[in-house]
Amino acid sequence: MPDKIEKVLERGFRLLNEGKFEETLQLIDDFKEKMNLTPTEELRLKIFKWGVKLNQGEFVKSLSMGEQLYQESQKLGKPLLSIESLWIKFFALYTLGRSQEFSKDLETCEILLQSVAQEPFSEFEEGEARVSFIKGLFYWWEQKYDLAIEHQKKSLLTFEKNLQFAIIVSLSLCIIGLSHQEKGELDEALKYLLRSLDLSKGQDLLSKGLIASDLNGIGLIYYQQGKLDLAIENIEKSLPFFETINIPLFLLEVGWRYDSLIKIALDKKSIDQAQKYLRRYREYLEKNKITEDYPGYLLSKARVLLRSTRTRERAKAERFLIQEIERRDKIISRSTLGVPRASPILAIIELSDYYLEASRSTNDSGILDDIIPLIDRLLKETKRTKSI
Repeated sequence: MPDKIEKVLERGFRLLNEGKFEETLQLIDDFKEKMNLTPTEELRLKIFKWGVKLNQGEFVKSLSMGEQLYQESQKLGKPLLSIESLWIKFFALYTLGRSQEFSKDLETCEILLQSVAQEPFSEFEEGEARVSFIKGLFYWWEQKYDLAIEHQKKSLLTFEKNLQFAIIVSLSLCIIGLSHQEKGELDEALKYLLRSLDLSKGQDLLSKGLIASDLNGIGLIYYQQGKLDLAIENIEKSLPFFETINIPLFLLEVGWRYDSLIKIALDKKSIDQAQKYLRRYREYLEKNKITEDYPGYLLSKARVLLRSTRTRERAKAERFLIQEIERRDKIISRSTLGVPRASPILAIIELSDYYLEASRSTNDSGILDDIIPLIDRLLKETKRTKSI
């Protein structure tokens, strides 16, 4: 029986990697009908099934099922299957933009891993790789990029030789690339992101999302290298995937991409192009019934208005930047967990630059009274987010 279930799971992973979700689920259902399975085998098939469902976009249901599968694995006394069950829960939270809620479960995974050191090496190695991967993601969110790279590379040693992790290899490479990018190691970052992009050929949501993330990262690297047209081309290609899926995390992803496109257009001295992106950003928010005071849009709108020569337009930009900072402060104060990219640093910098320019053009030393608190706030915020 063990050999038979292993062969079925192997075939299932091949079908899953090809994006053949319905065929994969049918394979599992047919096997369950024909075989008299043990409780452990039943659980393994359930975990695999919900991995497929997760790839089909059933994030909310997968979240509750991940917890349910974990409870079942605990009753059976199967710690490694407990880690696999929590893996389902983690990716559901990750896609829903609630990854930080997994912090306690990560501690549980580490405890479970310590309890199975006597298990066959290959099985222990898989559990260890899963835990290392999740820790690497947490370090990335915490901006501890060296540790993020270390843990992702450690997980890749197992992922790259195991069929069931084929999709995750691309994600791990993407995280390594983005970590190098944040460290300013652009050539190394580009190398990993291009590898990730080359491997992300599947039709599942994770693969499509990875392609979009890789393209965005590559575009931002080109931006930092001064290749503005290539930057716009790649970031533009990353937009459609996130615009077509209505979940909170992707709403933010779309906003970050439009803001990047607006910044690049302004650097090209193309106000018309920047305004075009701002209109598309507004239309996207309207389609999703989101008001214009949405954090991110206010910053993007202010960037465009600050390029105006009209005093009234620049005054509006100042007001929008102040509102942007206030909105983001509320987001941070209401959350007991880390909120990725919720920091108001970009708005603080834009507002500081605006005041400095006003001070130089008017010789009004009183404007310094507005700048000094912003500098103090900027120092506190960079310390809070470990940006320095």
